[in-house]
Amino acid sequence: MSDQRRQRKQRTNEIQSELSDPSAKSILLKTCQALFAKDLTDEETDFWAKLLQPIDVPALRFAFDNWNRSGQFFPKPADILEQVKAFNMSIRKVDGQFRPCGSCENGWIYVYEGLTPAQNPVDPKIGAVRRCQCWNDYCERVKAAGPANSGMFSTHPFYEHYGQGYGLADVRYLFDQFRKKRKQLDRPLNPNEIEALYKHLDEKRGEVPYWRRPQLP
Repeated sequence: MSDQRRQRKQRTNEIQSELSDPSAKSILLKTCQALFAKDLTDEETDFWAKLLQPIDVPALRFAFDNWNRSGQFFPKPADILEQVKAFNMSIRKVDGQFRPCGSCENGWIYVYEGLTPAQNPVDPKIGAVRRCQCWNDYCERVKAAGPANSGMFSTHPFYEHYGQGYGLADVRYLFDQFRKKRKQLDRPLNPNEIEALYKHLDEKRGEVPYWRRPQLP
């Protein structure tokens, strides 16, 4: 097993052992607050804590990760609950399990040359990813399994890269760096400055998560 795979497996095990860790939930909420420059009152913080308490960390990590990347403002409780609902639907059992072909890594193929969808050269230091045919074949099998499974898959694919993104320690480090930078500048960070923090974290980890790599067709 390669060092990268071993590290990914270790991070997955760490995440799975923290399914109900209240500190992890607090960090996810505070990171979202920092990214959207949102201050909460004590009453609002208590409300969020009670809302998040019964929800497992993986579902919340998925919800906040999605919102932090695509949201335009600090989420309302209903926004996060919708993301959690999507996560729960995505892991609902269907006939058959995805099994990589052995020539890829969990359905992904790393690419270090060529052009991105935006027609920019692939950065050889970061690389890009492309779906393996074994994953495409699996998708077709899921869609063919029946109307219920087909509808579920078409609206929200499985979160198959869970455990291969940022772990709890990564999020803590990112949030700490964000607070220091914001205190230093005494203003909200702009998108370029936030991107620089992500790049610094990726360099520290020695690996770029799938969702931060260009995805080729």
